[in-house]
Amino acid sequence: MDELPEANTEIFEAEQELIELQAKLAQLRQAKVRGTPVEDYSLTGWDGQPTRLSDHFGDKKQMILIHNMGMGCSYCTLWANGFTGLLPYLERVAAFVMVSPDDIATQQAGAQARGWKFKMLSAKGTSLFRDMGFELNDNSPWPGMTTLYKDDGGQLRRHSLASFGPGDMFCPAFSFVEQLPFGGDLGLD
Repeated sequence: MDELPEANTEIFEAEQELIELQAKLAQLRQAKVRGTPVEDYSLTGWDGQPTRLSDHFGDKKQMILIHNMGMGCSYCTLWANGFTGLLPYLERVAAFVMVSPDDIATQQAGAQARGWKFKMLSAKGTSLFRDMGFELNDNSPWPGMTTLYKDDGGQLRRHSLASFGPGDMFCPAFSFVEQLPFGGDLGLD
């Protein structure tokens, strides 16, 4: 590779440092929860019936479980909008399920309005957010994700977790806007 101009070299080196820090963060996220058993929560499916979390793995041994604050959170809907394009790729390797405290009618209306195709379940009235560490001290939910797997005995286990927030690596819209000369308002409250 040809020698990069000095400004580009500095940017490239900083990007490499960030990649290394992201790898370290991924290891920390896993180290804190890897292998811990997870309750097989009874949630509400879109048919209004109780359904077990384990019933939504399909033929996969692993799952990406999105903790979403609900349709009232414009940030959470931004993240969910971004998952739509990634869904075919993610579903090749894992089940993909989004849970929120919204009732199913609210979820259905929001998903239809936004064209979401991923599976959604209602965690309303359950302790899922609290038990998984995605509930604030005031009992309000916090967004993020948990990766789960089924062990050889069928027990659900946690592998990793990550919280969502502006600037994280799960919503690229912020990275694009920060590169613009005048920034921009994404229209979020």
